[in-house]
Amino acid sequence: MLQKYLTWRLKSPVQFLIMEMKGWAMFAVVILLTLTGCNETAKQPKEETTPVKATITDPLVYDATIIAELTHVNHGLSGILDQISASDSLGIIKEHQATKKLLDGGIQTLNALPPLNGNTAYRDAALNIMQFHRKAMDNQYQRIVEISAKKKPSSREEEERETLYEQMENVEEGLDNQFFKVRDQFGKQNNIQLPEGGDLKL
Repeated sequence: MLQKYLTWRLKSPVQFLIMEMKGWAMFAVVILLTLTGCNETAKQPKEETTPVKATITDPLVYDATIIAELTHVNHGLSGILDQISASDSLGIIKEHQATKKLLDGGIQTLNALPPLNGNTAYRDAALNIMQFHRKAMDNQYQRIVEISAKKKPSSREEEERETLYEQMENVEEGLDNQFFKVRDQFGKQNNIQLPEGGDLKL
């Protein structure tokens, strides 16, 4: 089941989009860093609070910003699965903790992303994916990590782990499908052709 779940994540439409969007993601990061830098220069140092709400008016940059955050999360999730495949107990625990921090940061960043033309549906669809995985970090993934970190899990534990993989796969597939419906609407509403690959939709 681990191999099946790994295959699903590699075949996931979000995964295909992320591979196609690397250039746009980097562009978005540069834009955000520039905007944030300018904002910080103009203000006196303050205690760390929520991220600055950078004003983005270009829908392509808005799209790339969202994909950049999903990219970070997917790297973390893939890292956990890679460590499980390698049977690296310490690596599994380390990646699990690191991915929780990635998700917390990504959720905070997207929550700070303002509406584009008064609409937050696209941002919220991405948040749904992130929030699902963040919740899973303390539930399904937590249990998977506990089982996988053992030198020799019992047959019952391996069956439990397989069930958890399947549950997450089913939920993630629905969230991915909804994300792409909203993303298509976002492109149409803003009269733009969003970057995508030939194998984007499965």
